[in-house]
Amino acid sequence: EVAALARRVAPSWLRKLVLERDGYRCRYCKREVVDANANIDHVKPWPYGMTELSNLVTSCRPCNQEKGRSEHRKWRSRLR
Repeated sequence: EVAALARRVAPSWLRKLVLERDGYRCRYCKREVVDANANIDHVKPWPYGMTELSNLVTSCRPCNQEKGRSEHRKWRSRLR
């Protein structure tokens, strides 16, 4: 596991790890994303959840905007 970072935005090397792990697909809706339009989302919102691989997922912009800062079960249950 990559060490947790005390900052909100994932650095480029961590962003790349998340995108590759998730196969460049939104973990909520499975839409394909490209680096330029992908969001890296905190499952447990920052600063309550750390910026670390286990708390980050690839998200398309529509899902990321709809989810916002929520950690609602609806969103957790959509993770695949």
